[in-house]
Parts: sequence; structure tokens; C-alpha cells
Amino acid sequence: MFQKIITFLSTKQFKFEILKGQTVAIFGIETSKSKYKCVFDLKEEEKILVCYSIIQDFYVPENQHDDFAIFITRINYGLMIGNFEMDFNDGEIRYKTSIDFEGTDLNEPLIDNLFNANLSVVENFYEQLHNFVTQE
Repeated sequence: MFQKIITFLSTKQFKFEILKGQTVAIFGIETSKSKYKCVFDLKEEEKILVCYSIIQDFYVPENQHDDFAIFITRINYGLMIGNFEMDFNDGEIRYKTSIDFEGTDLNEPLIDNLFNANLSVVENFYEQLHNFVTQE
């Protein structure tokens, strides 16, 4: 199953690394708005594929953690797919989408839809997130 993720990333010509001994692929992507570290994490036993887009341009300062957590909770409430998360240890912001593919084969259209949904939402909310943190 993990080979399908490798094939997807290769087809899209992403430069990626695989974490040793894990079914995790990490790659970077740059858009007109931001730079992201993206992660595919395959949970083979559970038949779940998780996709993360981690914002690389800024982090939430510790003094804003509580307010930012409330802010992303309000955003998450209206989202159909996925959710924003903040690491309280370092202020890292990421967007997570996942798909349960039990009963079907993991295939390129599923992987592509998961990735595109992820990147689309994080890009859509990027400016709001950035402006909240920078108080612009």
C-alpha cells in the first residue's frame, strides 16, 4: 500500500523522504502564499491515510496559544473535511486530513483528493491564520 503513496509522489515530481522503518513520507511544497512541510502517514492496520500540511513561515508565540486555539476551534467548526491543529510546545500550525479506505483499495484518485482537499483548505485560511498571529 505504501508503494502507492511513493508512486503518487513520484508522479507529481515531489522530492520526498521516507522515515526509516515507518510508512511516513515527508516532502516540501511552496505556493504563492507559503511554504509547507507535507506528510503522508499511512496507518496500514487501520487502513487510514493521514495527510498533514505544516506551515513553515510562522509559529504561534506562546503568549497567543490560548487565543489561537480558540480561533482555530471556531474555524474547525465549519469545516467539512479535516481540522487545524496547533502544537502547544512550539506553536507549530498544521492542517490534517485523513481517509479511511477500509473496503476499497488505496488508489491515486483517493490520495490526490486527500492531498488537494488538505492544501486547498490550508491555503484558503492561510491569510487569516497569519494575520491573527501577526495581529495585522
